[in-house]
Amino acid sequence: MVNMLATEVLGKGHTGFGPGADGGRDGYFEGRCSYPSAEEAWSGVWYIQSKFHAPGVSGNPQKWLLNRIQEELDAFSDPASNREWPDNWILATNVDPSAAAKHGTFDKAKELIRAVRPQLVDKFHIWGGEKILTLLSLHKSVLHHYSQFLTSGHLISELYRQLSGSSAGVQEILRHWIVSDFVQQQYTKLEQAGSTADNRPGIQELFSDLPFHSIGRQRQAHVAIALAKTLAERHVVRADIPDGEAWRRWQHEPERSRMWFIKGGPGQGKSTVTQYIAQIQRAAYILESEGFVVTPAQRVLAENVKKFATAGNLWPIAPRVPVYVELKNYAQWIGETSGSKRMLPYLCFLLENELGQPVRAGTLKTAFSAGRWLFIFDGLDEVPGDIKDLVANEVIHFVDDVLIGCGCDAAAIATSRPQGYSGQFDNLDAATVTLAKLQPGEALSCAEPLLKIGRSTSESRDYISILEDALHSESIKEIMTTPLQSHIMAVVVRDGGRPPERKWQLFDTFYKVIKKREANRNLPNRKLAALLRAGDVLIKTLHNRLGFELHSRAETKSGAVTSLKRDEFRSIVRQVVSSLQEADIEETVEVLMEAATERLVLVNTPESGEAVRFDIRPLQEFFAAEHIYDSANSDGFSERMRTISGDSHWSEVVHFILSALVENNRKTELSVAVSLLIELDEGDAVADRLFYRKLAKGGIIAARLLREGVLEHDKRIRSLFGKCIDSLISANDSEDFLAAVASPHSKSWVID
Repeated sequence: MVNMLATEVLGKGHTGFGPGADGGRDGYFEGRCSYPSAEEAWSGVWYIQSKFHAPGVSGNPQKWLLNRIQEELDAFSDPASNREWPDNWILATNVDPSAAAKHGTFDKAKELIRAVRPQLVDKFHIWGGEKILTLLSLHKSVLHHYSQFLTSGHLISELYRQLSGSSAGVQEILRHWIVSDFVQQQYTKLEQAGSTADNRPGIQELFSDLPFHSIGRQRQAHVAIALAKTLAERHVVRADIPDGEAWRRWQHEPERSRMWFIKGGPGQGKSTVTQYIAQIQRAAYILESEGFVVTPAQRVLAENVKKFATAGNLWPIAPRVPVYVELKNYAQWIGETSGSKRMLPYLCFLLENELGQPVRAGTLKTAFSAGRWLFIFDGLDEVPGDIKDLVANEVIHFVDDVLIGCGCDAAAIATSRPQGYSGQFDNLDAATVTLAKLQPGEALSCAEPLLKIGRSTSESRDYISILEDALHSESIKEIMTTPLQSHIMAVVVRDGGRPPERKWQLFDTFYKVIKKREANRNLPNRKLAALLRAGDVLIKTLHNRLGFELHSRAETKSGAVTSLKRDEFRSIVRQVVSSLQEADIEETVEVLMEAATERLVLVNTPESGEAVRFDIRPLQEFFAAEHIYDSANSDGFSERMRTISGDSHWSEVVHFILSALVENNRKTELSVAVSLLIELDEGDAVADRLFYRKLAKGGIIAARLLREGVLEHDKRIRSLFGKCIDSLISANDSEDFLAAVASPHSKSWVID
């Protein structure tokens, strides 16, 4: 960038040099030019040097700059260096030299030069950060080519300038996407679930970077670091970019790709990592001197985000404006709108609802062409199957047509679980990133922040020691392979509980910990306190019913958002109460609603409070499973399991059901469930049997129970699943599902 600026300022004869031994010359010019003015035109040999001061390198950037100048003077003076003195010396840096007479950095630098090379004193200039920004403003071609290096305040000013004549309020749009979303997205979903405390930790205090694999990469890397690198790049698609296979592979490296597709299982942190990266970008804009007017509390929060981001080498020099799209909400809008289904009208619709004024698509396209942007399309797996292809195609159209068409410097991220994904984003020009299982040390790192917050040093040390010991168990290692399950384990342990060894136990214990915590509070509302202490059946039945209702609605586009309006929620609460008690129905309904949404808060009431939903999808799936096996007779249970057992939308629910039946020794229902898994592998007709045995859907479900240790403790229960494993062994990829079985009894049984 400095060399390109020097070419504009000094002339086309300027030459830039690459890294390596350069004799003190990052740039070189020989001749006469009208610099620093036409009257005072310097001539001769010019050296241009670049010195970048990275945040955290030193506490005193002025002293750091003087030290770099002294090092260069020493090198020029050393006869062994073979360096030649220039006639003119320009030193470009992001440090603004202080200007105090005699004592400022600029005057001190001139004194250093005077002592060694007096004739160079008056032909020495420093291009500091502000000077470079001024030169960029004068030379627009350089400004646009290197916009990724500009400050966030400069980018905001440029956006305002370009959009000053627009009919829509671009300041309000940017403020919503930066400041409003910054406040709304400050907590992880786990901290929103089961926590009503005002001092709960922000996402920056709990985040731990996540390992990932990608195609062609030999070694494992970490998501946030790789994302920070690619977000720092400039991502304007140009016509002159070659289209060869080697170039395409090079561009699809995660550290360079303009588009990411992140695949990860339940609770692996897909949403959390994108949420945290977006928070960092927002904080950078908020802290910029030319940024937004915010409250002191918001500025303190932004400073806190910066502290953690800087420690993790994630703080951006030139941030991007994040735009977050929850794809299940977009899918519901598609199902309800009669007009265009495109992404751009949907963004206008969201902004109009938030800002209370019309927003034109043309205004957004102009904004996209002027700034640096980050688009996040979260949760394709939560989109109903009947509309999933359409939603994915609209994302591809937006990224590869709309954004490219308006010359947008845009990075984009899409996420999905592997379950329910069938190649919808294969045509997206993206780096495919697959989140890896956490190793024990990584799982402990995820859990540690929760074990430390609000606890004394000795208490947190004890909790960490308990988890370290627990991670020697193969079954607990298998549980603590995702950030969500590591965090839940930390919640259980810090409450004094014993580390659960299986997934169903973990979620069941988490629910009991949250309920016990609220039941032990000294609440002023006596009826609410009594319900939390003694209303176990009412509270659990309601959560089970909600989980089932929301998860079943999510199968179709009309229910894609998976939330219930307040009146629908009240109706379900009334049905639950009426089914369990004879009197005081309406009074109990009010108290139970308050218990669910304001005390336990495992369900969330987003935005206006007019709807309820589960923000943590695995919790929704856990409660849906509890409802299916706990609220039906044997015939009803059989019909329910037959309906869902082979459906990817219900795969996690099925796993929870089978785990619960084993844990609770429900042998009758377990026999029914296993027989249905065998049916999955046999098919309806003899002619289809070989095909279904090769698919081995029932065998894959059984293998997961083995891997997670669910079948480890009872040989009689393991034997029920024998035919399922027989089917899986006949499949070509059986090793993929069975090789990871580590519990000793289960492993021996599989081998036999």
